[in-house]
Amino acid sequence: MRGGEAETQSKQQSEFQRQTQADADLMLDIGRAGTELERRLSEAVRAQDGIVIIRDPVIGKFMSQVVSPNTPWVSSC
Repeated sequence: MRGGEAETQSKQQSEFQRQTQADADLMLDIGRAGTELERRLSEAVRAQDGIVIIRDPVIGKFMSQVVSPNTPWVSSC
């Protein structure tokens, strides 16, 4: 691995660790954590006309599932 690639990878790991710590700190404040969870879910999950679209914010990929409009569904993390 060249120096520039190693530096980029190191920065990405540092950012991931920083975000992970920020999320852990957020979970300690239940009032803020609930609001933030609702915000993130509303950004990541869309359901319209029988199609559920979920965007994974970590990897940036989209997943979709077609379901009957009267079918209950659950998404787990």
